[in-house]
Amino acid sequence: THTATIDFDIDAQYSVVMGYEDLAGNVVHEKIIENFGIDKVKPSELKIEYAEKSVLDVILEGISFGFYQAPVKVILSAIDETSGVDFLTYSYTVSDSVSKVNKGKKDVVISADELTRSKYPAEVAEDKVQYEKVTATFEMPAQFRGNVSFFATDRAGNPSDIKKDDKVIVVDNIAPTRVVKYSPERIFDAKTLTDVSSFEENDNVILYYKKSAVITFVIDEANFYPEDVVIKVNDVERSPSNWKQNGDVWIGTITISGDGDYVVTMSYTDRSTN
Repeated sequence: THTATIDFDIDAQYSVVMGYEDLAGNVVHEKIIENFGIDKVKPSELKIEYAEKSVLDVILEGISFGFYQAPVKVILSAIDETSGVDFLTYSYTVSDSVSKVNKGKKDVVISADELTRSKYPAEVAEDKVQYEKVTATFEMPAQFRGNVSFFATDRAGNPSDIKKDDKVIVVDNIAPTRVVKYSPERIFDAKTLTDVSSFEENDNVILYYKKSAVITFVIDEANFYPEDVVIKVNDVERSPSNWKQNGDVWIGTITISGDGDYVVTMSYTDRSTN
């Protein structure tokens, strides 16, 4: 018995063919021993894209944010030069110190039969090589605030580096709620100028104060930015100087002093346009 060893060390697809003739002239005809591939290179060209256009893109303290309404379709793609991509593994991870209403997912596998395969680049010159590109999608529901990441694993078992989108994605379909609180000395019906014991918002009443009027604004919103609140006193903007947070609830106050008649209005739209 004679044994020979050949080392295959370069990434490629191989077909080994063997033929043999002994010293007496007996011939063993060429025979395919094996078809196999060598792939030591991890997948590359990982990309994360979004099918929908964001409602708003902003940069806050050097961090890029994209605000969306659900669902958000995320498009993942990667290439592998030799054996081809076998599966993708994605996560969308909630940022630190944000509302607990936000939910993410970790290490979700998109299997081979769920991948769309194509040639990359789509068109090449005759002397250039095309590789296999895979594409897959998934949807992010509301509520979410954080980052998307994924990696690709080829058929040889090589995992790629993790691709993380540095943009913070905010998916928000919940409209904020708000309450405005007053503590007047007396309440009068605006038409009859008679005392009333209570009132609801938009009732036609006049509130009277002996001293300064302190008005409290309470907003329940997971993705709150104080600068988006518009409060006006007699059509002049007034902003609470110090919002206080309790979970998703934010509380701010303004004080109105001086004799006079005042009309207070407030509006707020979050950055996903709720």
